Amino acid sequence: MTFQANHRFPFEGPNIEFCYLKHPRFGEVRGLRTLRNIDKGEELCENYDYDVDEDPPKWYIAKLKAFRAQEKLKQARRKTIEEE
Repeated sequence: MTFQANHRFPFEGPNIEFCYLKHPRFGEVRGLRTLRNIDKGEELCENYDYDVDEDPPKWYIAKLKAFRAQEKLKQARRKTIEEE
């Protein structure tokens, strides 16, 4: 048995989550559960939630830095709008 899921940070709206399922032969196994209806052709995406102190993959660090920069911009825009 195998499954594949792409990564999305929480703000991007993951559509699945990892869970434990009861398999009739193997007992409790890891699986994926949908969080909403999945459209045909839509990728399955979950937040990998790597610990940045435990040497996560380089692609994850790059995406996390981009996410944090984007969040700072959003906060700055909100602050500017509130001050007007």
